[in-house]
Amino acid sequence: MLALPIAGWAVSRSRVAAAQALSVKVRTHHVLTFVVSAQAATHDGQPVDRAAMDDLCRRAAAADPSTVVRVEVSKDADHDAAVGALTAAQTAGLPFELIRP
Repeated sequence: MLALPIAGWAVSRSRVAAAQALSVKVRTHHVLTFVVSAQAATHDGQPVDRAAMDDLCRRAAAADPSTVVRVEVSKDADHDAAVGALTAAQTAGLPFELIRP
């Protein structure tokens, strides 16, 4: 009578452990977004320069090292500002992605 629940636990134990490992692996990441246009680079609608981008990336990395930096670049974007945003992410050790239209 007791053998059936124990056998069921022994079989399902590895499946539960695999599901728990997967849930830890697929967790929600924070996203820090910079929008770069011909006029300026912005974060949350506010203009930012390279020093501000560096500061935001450092703070994001301290809070959550898995934060992803998303750089949205328009067709007429300022090249130096886009490179600055990507470099700020890389310097802070954060993963980044470049989004172009």
